Amino acid sequence: MEPLLHDDDCQPVDVDELAANEEVESQALYQLPPHQKCAAHRMNNIASRDVEKANLDKPFKKLSRATHAKAQALFNKQQGRPQAADIIRKHCGGKLLVIPNATRWNSTFDAYQRLREIISVSADQCDGLMDALGLPRFNNRDCQFIAEYCQVFGPFAKVLNILQGEKNCYIGVLLPILTRLKNTLQEEATKVEFCGPLAAALVAGIEQRFSKEFEDDKYYVAAALHPRFKVTWIASTEKRAYVWNLIQTTIEANSSQIIQEHEAVADQQEDLDEFFPLRSEAQSTECSLLDMYKAQPLGNLSDLKKFPVLERLFRKYNTLLPSSAAVERVFSHGGDIFGKKRFSLSDDHFERKLLLKVNQSVQ
Repeated sequence: MEPLLHDDDCQPVDVDELAANEEVESQALYQLPPHQKCAAHRMNNIASRDVEKANLDKPFKKLSRATHAKAQALFNKQQGRPQAADIIRKHCGGKLLVIPNATRWNSTFDAYQRLREIISVSADQCDGLMDALGLPRFNNRDCQFIAEYCQVFGPFAKVLNILQGEKNCYIGVLLPILTRLKNTLQEEATKVEFCGPLAAALVAGIEQRFSKEFEDDKYYVAAALHPRFKVTWIASTEKRAYVWNLIQTTIEANSSQIIQEHEAVADQQEDLDEFFPLRSEAQSTECSLLDMYKAQPLGNLSDLKKFPVLERLFRKYNTLLPSSAAVERVFSHGGDIFGKKRFSLSDDHFERKLLLKVNQSVQ
């Protein structure tokens, strides 16, 4: 394989000088796409760091730390002693606890979810288990705190799973799902006794870390072009009308392209079409096109097949991924393939194996 550039062609480049040079910034050769922060990472930071603001409420802080200390002692017992794991399995119907992982907040929620399930089915709130391990028991307030912790964090964990998934990974999903999450957390705050400050801290963290996205029109347009959301998640009627006007302006800007496509289709019409023409999207005005889309009930992406113009706009605004988790999984698969016994794989062979691994679920 010949090198793309010879050694004589390679010259050192000062990146700082390039960034400061306005003339160079205008050249496409040095331009990078706008930086998009990973939504999943920000959600993890909210769940692990921003929730510390809930400790400003002293009653919550006291109960939270006491309960977490008992739970962590139980987790440490299982992780550090095989005999303790056997005792836990004996008292928990053959199940073991989920051990939290410091690098993944989801594991912390999963750990407390499993603990909640074990306590709920236990006849003595796991008193026998804690006594057998020599640990302080969970009292009624501790058990209620664990239940409320899972109740508040449950919707948050589901949203994080959506953002980390490979389905529905469109940038237009971000604002609708975050808006619905904030509303849900505010409702949960009124239903719990101890974890109200926790729900308030989560809402504040979302508003702070995603403030730029909630002020960017492109995110609203991307969501409105998704048949699953449109503008139903926007509370303000003025904001809804503003978003539809943005889309209408974009359609009108591309009206010349729509006419050209209509003429190309007209050249292919049969004789019968001259007497009984089929009304198509291209024959309708830009205004009626958007009205037809708005009048349709919420649906799936397949509904955009009826609106090729809006389908192109959807691809334009929803190309970005809200999270880098899917990309990180590709790197993880690459590490599994390029193991110690496969250092001699060619680039082409490695790429083929990686694509097969990543797309093994595709039928």
